[in-house]
Amino acid sequence: MLYTLGHSNHSAERFLELLRQHGIEAVADVRSQPVSRFSPHFRKQNLERLLSEHGVEYVWLETLGGRPKDSQLYDESGRPDYAKMAESKAFREGLEALKRLASGRRVAVLCSEEDPNRCHRRLLVVKALTGENPALAAEIYHIRKGGTAQAEAELARFDPPPGLW
Repeated sequence: MLYTLGHSNHSAERFLELLRQHGIEAVADVRSQPVSRFSPHFRKQNLERLLSEHGVEYVWLETLGGRPKDSQLYDESGRPDYAKMAESKAFREGLEALKRLASGRRVAVLCSEEDPNRCHRRLLVVKALTGENPALAAEIYHIRKGGTAQAEAELARFDPPPGLW
């Protein structure tokens, strides 16, 4: 099973509680820049230490970030082009690393945005995974602020058809 989670403005204690509630064994950080201006416990080094102290593995998958370094992966307006990004070699390698990490254990894909419908962790990473294997939608859940797990299969029912994004 794969989960996604936006750290939002959670306290460290609440964040750990959400991970425990869902049995998360590893966190795959897909933030392009793993920093947080308002919540220092979500800076890469601090988060890595916090998770380690609680028996949760931390992996930074920079190539799955929503703001790539390659200027060719942006549209003419300067916005990240998810279609181009999903086809890039670096992204594909990052996706393979995520699949290996998630093989046989519960992994949470982490970004900062609470709402998965407004975050690249769903709109890019999860879409790429389910594009390869649509059956995965039944095994992916988005941990929400209140602790509920929203099924990707449920969210996907309301998505526009491909090509209309």
